[in-house]
Amino acid sequence: MIFKNNKKLACILFGIFAMLSTSANAHLIYFGYSDNGDGTVDYFGQHYHGSSESTGSGLTFTNTANPAVFFTGLWNDVLLNKSVFDMTGTLTQGWDLAIGHPTYNDSYAGQWLIARNISLINGVYQVSATNPTVVDTAWSSLPAVTVSGVTSVPEPTTLAIFALGLAGFATRRFRK
Repeated sequence: MIFKNNKKLACILFGIFAMLSTSANAHLIYFGYSDNGDGTVDYFGQHYHGSSESTGSGLTFTNTANPAVFFTGLWNDVLLNKSVFDMTGTLTQGWDLAIGHPTYNDSYAGQWLIARNISLINGVYQVSATNPTVVDTAWSSLPAVTVSGVTSVPEPTTLAIFALGLAGFATRRFRK
């Protein structure tokens, strides 16, 4: 027998269990977005047990009325040691995923992952993790969220077509 007594086996199993149970605890506890005023948003996800941004992972917002419309952003920046209270002037809207938790409340100063310059329009979305790592797993299930207040900016081609139409009307008027 490999183990001469059960104490050794119990210690090894306890050690493995302890390592596994502490290595996967960096869940999202809050997320929100900030309108950049140019048709894009930065969205933020606060998590605990800090680690750097998860390369290749982020969040996807799928429109509930039309699932073919979705927006995905990957974490590409980090903001350290900020609480939800600290983010009050930054976030246009936010959602608490750890409601009622005694430690992870709005005054908890944690690390925020950021996905910058994501094209996201106003609407109702189901939020899900993209290529999730443990950091992207929400403390509680991610809600369907209503995104409002995002400033949309017309595409340059739309403006160019509009300008050509006005030029055509002006030319026609001067010819008469």
